[in-house]
Amino acid sequence: LAATNAPSAHPEQPANRGARTATRRRLIDAASRISAFGYEDTDDVEATLRQAEDALFTVRSGYGSRDFIPLREIYDQYLEERAAIAEPTDQNTGPIMTGFNDLDELLGGLQRSDMIILGARPSLGKSTLAMNVSLNAAKNGAKVGVFSLEMSREQLALRLLASEAEIDAHRLRLGLYTEAEEQRIIDSIGRLSELPVFIDDTPFQTLVEMRSKSRRLSLETGLDL
Repeated sequence: LAATNAPSAHPEQPANRGARTATRRRLIDAASRISAFGYEDTDDVEATLRQAEDALFTVRSGYGSRDFIPLREIYDQYLEERAAIAEPTDQNTGPIMTGFNDLDELLGGLQRSDMIILGARPSLGKSTLAMNVSLNAAKNGAKVGVFSLEMSREQLALRLLASEAEIDAHRLRLGLYTEAEEQRIIDSIGRLSELPVFIDDTPFQTLVEMRSKSRRLSLETGLDL
């Protein structure tokens, strides 16, 4: 027997259709705004690109534009964030620990919405500290993206390897290590290779380019730090 007009075994949920329709509407709205940006007579091309990127990102992420909200909602969000800090086992919302106890006690960990700037004179270890923080965060489950505008990714990787294997970086570069140290190097490479750390060493990047790459990485694999 053949039945006609039989209902689907997996009927589409109205919520799914509504979500798709809402996404299309946001896309149409974003396209209209981007078109308007293109017609604006401005010399600030970077700002125009940033506005266009923001418009598309709101479509991909599902976030709407920011608007007035009651004070109660702000405090609700604050209480949720404080609860996440009290329960650091939640890796998706809790603070990211640097692995340096005194620094974590001072800052309460790194908050995902914060911008942390390391300032010091040249050759005092800013890059080393930043990479060690990244490494410790990744070991605790955080996904880390690193932009290096000066050092190559190979140099950064060797620094991480020297720190993890507890071998002098200069001797590591020259290959002057013992058999026992070589085994530590191999073991360290295995551990580091499994960590969710991504390095981009493209020189002379603009903030717009870095933000665009960060957002793409966040959409593809997730990004915590």
